Amino acid sequence: MTSSPMVGMMVRSLEYQLICPLDPVVEGIIYYDPNYNDTHYYGLKLTKRFFVLKHFTKAAPVGSVRRVVAASTDTSEENWRVLAFDYPTRSKAHESHCAPYGKCNQPIYSIVAMNAQWNASSITLTGDDAFKLAQPAKMYRTSGTEDYAEVPVPRLAEDGTLSIEASEMSIYTILFE
Repeated sequence: MTSSPMVGMMVRSLEYQLICPLDPVVEGIIYYDPNYNDTHYYGLKLTKRFFVLKHFTKAAPVGSVRRVVAASTDTSEENWRVLAFDYPTRSKAHESHCAPYGKCNQPIYSIVAMNAQWNASSITLTGDDAFKLAQPAKMYRTSGTEDYAEVPVPRLAEDGTLSIEASEMSIYTILFE
């Protein structure tokens, strides 16, 4: 099977959007210096968009299923965006976690929570009748000063809720096992 010229153009366009020259007009994810022969700068510059995408690639591997998770009804949380995912049962993370037990009672899952506002905020997460939150294993944050940095995990409250104190314009990935 051969690819059409249109597919080739789309692939080249996507490559240019992902890895592009240091150009203030172009909004890519990874930048390189197109004059590296003259400047001898051979490094790549990763943008914040790279680290934001990393939250989703780690939290939702291929085959993940979206799960219901809700923020409380507090109006200060209306600018939060929250997604939850079940890891696919054939993922490496799921197999390595469940192998000693034979079968897991609850799937491995993750939550991505984004504070999409220009001020610090907190959010309280809850599950639903079919899905209860558990104690998180790890948590990562990208903010104005951090790029996918591991941060202390919040404790699950006795009522089954999980609260996060977040800086402005930050994104969190919470991993559960």
